Amino acid sequence: GLGIGVKGDLDIKSVTLIKITPNLKDVLLIKGKIIENTSYKNYCRTQILVKFDEDEIVNLLKTPFGNHVVVVYGDILENLVPFLQLYHLIPDILL
Repeated sequence: GLGIGVKGDLDIKSVTLIKITPNLKDVLLIKGKIIENTSYKNYCRTQILVKFDEDEIVNLLKTPFGNHVVVVYGDILENLVPFLQLYHLIPDILL
């Protein structure tokens, strides 16, 4: 009955960020690069500063579902898209 939160540092490298709606109907995939681990008070324990292309920032800000994202090392878009299509989740970034 007790929740936990993990504090960690991530490697400084390219990543793919994944946001999924709570109803599991939509997903947004964004490529970027971690440039710094941060530790701002009163926020989540594991924090990173990520650099994106300008278009990617607009996509991220236009999708209001949730503040948390899944972070995966590397550019996994090509590998992830077929899986998402199996579940009828077409990433906005590819439309």
